[in-house]
Amino acid sequence: MLEGNNFIVKIRRAQTEMEEMFYQLCRYPISLKKNSWYPLTDIYEFTEAIMVKIELPGVKKEDITISLEDDNKLYVQGIRKELNQEKGLVYHLLEINYGYFERMIFLPVSTKEEDIKLKLEEGFLFITILKK
Repeated sequence: MLEGNNFIVKIRRAQTEMEEMFYQLCRYPISLKKNSWYPLTDIYEFTEAIMVKIELPGVKKEDITISLEDDNKLYVQGIRKELNQEKGLVYHLLEINYGYFERMIFLPVSTKEEDIKLKLEEGFLFITILKK
């Protein structure tokens, strides 16, 4: 039987996988989690590696967590913090997503967890993972 936090983690993973399957079918990003958003992603395959490019402007590297499961499921989580709000500020248009994000990406091939490289540059997170 699943206990406490382990159960919650498994439910959240399943929810993320459902979101990713919906995206793969419809090509429309959704998030089933309240107050979360879904960063756009490109995946490239090279001879020896996979590169995942995720659009994350305004997100700091220390606010991003990644993990790899089963050699081909890449989880990327993090938070884009809202800028300090001034007292009396009135918004007229809000299109930028802030807060928590999570993306589960099925990689097209098996990869090596010990060979993951991250680079955050000009608003994009580049994740390079060597193939098995």
